[in-house]
Amino acid sequence: TDLLPKHTDDTGARKVAFVFSFARGWRAEYGGNLVFFDEASGAPSSFFVPAMNELIFFDLDRTPKPHAVTEVLNAELPAKRLSIAGWLADEGWRQRSVP
Repeated sequence: TDLLPKHTDDTGARKVAFVFSFARGWRAEYGGNLVFFDEASGAPSSFFVPAMNELIFFDLDRTPKPHAVTEVLNAELPAKRLSIAGWLADEGWRQRSVP
């Protein structure tokens, strides 16, 4: 199974999260979509289908939005879902991280 369950990226040190997608020809029905949830209701509020050379940033400092990546439904798809994800942190991340 290829998915990332609902979570936030809030650790106190992380300020911005990003996902850089390299997914040529990807379609929503393949799964692997980035979904954001409304904090009050828990319902999906927006989603992004991976695309080629797409860079998505989201601000963790203002509101650590709950989000998930939906399951990729078939390993034998005609397209590949490739991405790089990470965070930008404040200078205090070294003191809060595990060595």
